Amino acid sequence: MPATRVCRRDHEVPEGCSMKESPGSNVGKKSNQAGLKSRVFWTWVLGVGTPLAWIVLRASLGWSVYGLPFDIALVVVWSLNAFWAGALVLRFARFRQWDRALPMSIFPALFAASVIAPHPFLYAVNDVGDELHFLAMRSTYLQEVRALPRSDEPRLVEFDLGGMIWTHGAILYDESDGLSLSPGQRSRAWHDRASKIDCEPDADPPLFLQWTGLARHFYLASFPC
Repeated sequence: MPATRVCRRDHEVPEGCSMKESPGSNVGKKSNQAGLKSRVFWTWVLGVGTPLAWIVLRASLGWSVYGLPFDIALVVVWSLNAFWAGALVLRFARFRQWDRALPMSIFPALFAASVIAPHPFLYAVNDVGDELHFLAMRSTYLQEVRALPRSDEPRLVEFDLGGMIWTHGAILYDESDGLSLSPGQRSRAWHDRASKIDCEPDADPPLFLQWTGLARHFYLASFPC
């Protein structure tokens, strides 16, 4: 009886052996590749789409408490997506697919940075949403300012954006632009006007966590509550 030839994929193919793969094997590989492409696609969609959704939500609802459940849901989705992206990075690195691993590593890297220093990331995303909100509402704010009665003092008007227990946000119309000055340069009269809108009216000077100039006399400000 002639000896049976054994063909193995990890050795040189002996003479007379055929390395043709079965149709079922090809179908399985194509299915796995399609599944991997789908996972990569949705990882990019969620990784980019979640911050964009946060910005749109912020632009429409501001600091409103109604947006809080959506904010929490977006944070959970973005966090899970970062872990999933990390798993894909490890898979691509295992097969030395660096052209796929390096772009995908953006999401776990951003997530790690936001965990280590959350405030810069949150302020950046929130500020973009708030500035879009201001652009959409600027004409309305100007109409409200013009409708106010004139007085001898420059007007300081707050347009409330809502807030949480620990912080509050608002768009301020500061006719004297005192907010743009350093605390030591602000006048006593400005401090008196600002104390009426500060969460802590007894603070001297009024406390502002940060402010950003939006347009002439308009500022985006946040302060502790």
